[in-house]
Amino acid sequence: MYWVEDYKIIQQDIKVLEESLARHKRELNRWLSGDLAKYKLEKESRGAKLEEILDAIKAEIQHKQDDLKRIEKLVATFEGTDNVFAYKRYIEGKPLSEIATELNLSISYVTKKSAEMNRTL
Repeated sequence: MYWVEDYKIIQQDIKVLEESLARHKRELNRWLSGDLAKYKLEKESRGAKLEEILDAIKAEIQHKQDDLKRIEKLVATFEGTDNVFAYKRYIEGKPLSEIATELNLSISYVTKKSAEMNRTL
């Protein structure tokens, strides 16, 4: 289930990029209408390039989101109880009790399977 680890890493990357985007937006607002608005920007300064940086971060987030969608689409085609379980747990984010019901498995089996997968990740 190597895809689960890749999926989680990409999700984490997106969260980090979204935080970076928010931080850069706050900085841009400081330059436009905040405490830094009184200073003149130099052409090659970091402040002058904030919009370019924001565009690059947005593009990277979009690429990562596209990667997630490709993984989701691929994994949805996988067969076998383990793959279906992992899809429901890690992509759909369903609770163990709901997965057990949907797959007609005992909650103890699903709990054991979840613990096993968590150890390998």
